[in-house]
Amino acid sequence: MSKKEYLDESEVDKLIKEACKGDDIAFAQLIENFSDYIYHLCNKHIESSGVPASFAAGIMDDLYVAGMMAVRDAIGNYNPGDVKFMTFASYYINPAISRELKFQKNIAGVKKDGKEEPMLLEVPDIGVPDKRGYNARRGVLQLVDALKKLTDEQHPVNKEDMKRILRAYRIVKYSNSTKIESRNTFSDMVDDAMSEDSSCIVKGDDGYYYDHLFADEDLDQLLSIIYLTDLIDADRKNDLVSKLISTASDFYKSPFWDGEKIRFNADTVHGISRDVAGNINKIQDAINVMGRIRFRFNRYNSKHKLEPTSGYIHELSPVHLVEYHDNYYCLGLKENDKRVWHYRVDLMSDIEIVCEEQRPVHASNILWNPRKYLSEHMNMAYDEPRAIQMKIKNTDYTFIHDWFGDNFKKSIERCEEGYDIIIVKTSPSMIVHWALQYGPMVEILDSEVRKSICEEMKKLEKLYG
Repeated sequence: MSKKEYLDESEVDKLIKEACKGDDIAFAQLIENFSDYIYHLCNKHIESSGVPASFAAGIMDDLYVAGMMAVRDAIGNYNPGDVKFMTFASYYINPAISRELKFQKNIAGVKKDGKEEPMLLEVPDIGVPDKRGYNARRGVLQLVDALKKLTDEQHPVNKEDMKRILRAYRIVKYSNSTKIESRNTFSDMVDDAMSEDSSCIVKGDDGYYYDHLFADEDLDQLLSIIYLTDLIDADRKNDLVSKLISTASDFYKSPFWDGEKIRFNADTVHGISRDVAGNINKIQDAINVMGRIRFRFNRYNSKHKLEPTSGYIHELSPVHLVEYHDNYYCLGLKENDKRVWHYRVDLMSDIEIVCEEQRPVHASNILWNPRKYLSEHMNMAYDEPRAIQMKIKNTDYTFIHDWFGDNFKKSIERCEEGYDIIIVKTSPSMIVHWALQYGPMVEILDSEVRKSICEEMKKLEKLYG
């Protein structure tokens, strides 16, 4: 049988820091590490007290729990690096075991020489932990909750381990040194826990474990979806992630969660704020009821604050919400206007739904393709889109697809080898700046747009030349 290995000083200090942050696994590892030492101290106190062996056997568990509760208190007050933990903890452990032994002797009427005397009716207030037991039902619930936190399919336990887990659970959660139930009673508790219709306690080949609602890989996927979405503000993300983490065992670790909150700034993925999330929800509500909205439209000033572009109150029947280059846009219709209008959602404010009765929607809008609209209104321009020819390398379709999706077509017109001519329908004003952005990667063939590009380049030459 291999010799038990104990944690070194640096390992103890590391686990104490984690335990102080609420890591129950770290706390359980510390208890397991000091378990033999606490039993050793308990035996020393019993030997020096001279109590009968039969009496000592009956109170060993009480002394042990008192010692472990002292370890818990020491962990909470210890500053790693000052002194060795066990040196510090001994000032908690020895007095706690001594007080518990004195208490047990007092209520049993045992004197140091082994003779008995009548039990004292009044027990002095020496800070002893709660001694109340638990009824069978509550014991089962505690066991299930403890196994939920400290076991999973990869970390099963046997019944002896379950007893230690339940003891640690009661120490941590209730500061209660109640003895663990007898062998038969404890076995009945395990059976009762497994017999519940909704029980998640499973007995596998290697022991018992709690079958959690989500597998680790399921949780990984759910957390990443919540973290990466830009439809939820940071506070809501923290709330949802916290609730999902609570369904897992303490063995589950996520790169998105530090034990108390999301590890990274949840607002930085797309920069959505609580106000933008609220705007999206209101607009979606209006879309759902086919209603209209009123709102102000704003711009940023030099103080990084939004200010109205004018005193005009806009009114719109929203049809779609779309994302375009990390910004959300509300697309909709105005009364007596056949055009589609769009507004950046983060620049909208004071949104209210002003009409919730159903409005007539033209069939072309029901079948309307928002992706096609985005490609035709590059950078959300308002000018009338038209077909524009351009020449690209036949290996450069990726960036064309990034901008126009499937809304372009290859011309049958021939050009030099290695190049294709394509046709896109988009904003003639915005394609000018787009062509300048991509430089020699694309050549615009439309004569009117080419003229605009040349004029823009002359302006740049005058400005920077």
